Order: sequence, then structure tokens, then C-alpha cells
Amino acid sequence: VGSNNDEPGCLQFDVHADPNDENTVYLYEVYENRDAWETAHRAAPHYTKWRETVSPWFDGDPTRVELNPIFTKDKGQI
Repeated sequence: VGSNNDEPGCLQFDVHADPNDENTVYLYEVYENRDAWETAHRAAPHYTKWRETVSPWFDGDPTRVELNPIFTKDKGQI
């Protein structure tokens, strides 16, 4: 996964496997702001290619949860 290296504004991009369901994965993505997510990530050619590749694997539409940070290690808050 190349988001951290080749997308401006991508601060973190982690892929996690569900320990109770081998068919479920979670993508944890952190961007500087919404524009970085929409422009640098979703408009990137590699995102389109990735989406075309993995879409057949989905059992329904993926669920997206948007969060607002309260405390972050990078800001020295915890």
C-alpha cells in the first residue's frame, strides 16, 4: 500500500485483518484534511486501479466511518 509514500496529505494508512473473520479487513486512513483525502487519494490513478481490482471481492458496499481526532500522539497530546 503506497498511500503514505505517494499521496500528499496522507499521514497514516494501515490495513488490519479481523481476528474473528478472515474475510474482513479494515483500512485505517488518516489525512491532513478532507481535500487530501478527496484529491490526493480518491483521485489518484492507483486508487482507481485498486478499486477496480478489489470491488469484486466486496460483499455489498464498504462501510466508511469518518472520525474527528480528539487526542493524537503526533501532536504530543498522549
